[in-house]
Amino acid sequence: MLDSSTVWFVTGCSSGVGRSLVSTVYKAGHRVVATARNVDSLSFIPDESNILKLKLNVTSRTDITNALSAALERFGRVDVVVNNAGYAVMGDTESVPESDARLQMETLFWGPVFITQEAVRIFRETNPPRKGGTIIQISSIGGLVTFPGSAFYHASKFALGGFTESFAKEMNPSEY
Repeated sequence: MLDSSTVWFVTGCSSGVGRSLVSTVYKAGHRVVATARNVDSLSFIPDESNILKLKLNVTSRTDITNALSAALERFGRVDVVVNNAGYAVMGDTESVPESDARLQMETLFWGPVFITQEAVRIFRETNPPRKGGTIIQISSIGGLVTFPGSAFYHASKFALGGFTESFAKEMNPSEY
């Protein structure tokens, strides 16, 4: 049900799921906002009018606001937001530095939260009436079960799952 005018905003596109997703979406003819901490890592997709490559550190609210604003400036709307950026801190819980644990939560939980909040504002205030939008949170088995040596990764994924479940129940599709 998505046509080629659909605008996708995807975080963490330098490798893995993000890279595969933007490649597929681009090849399907959609408009794509591909983001990464290092824009040079996005050289796998061409520089074309239906592609926007942006620097985005999801731990920075300023970067989030700037990236979504640039997407609106270029395409006039955002239809699908994919919160994909992430990595895993591995190690025994007692040996992981607090700064590493906090950065894990900032990247895998707070980044998607802030992007989701801004995206919903765009869905309501900028996108055409009754068009709304879709938010996709990329998680993993690590948001459902735990394994030793990944406590902060699991905490961030469980938190994102809980946030998303509650947030989804707040949304009324007939409103936008």
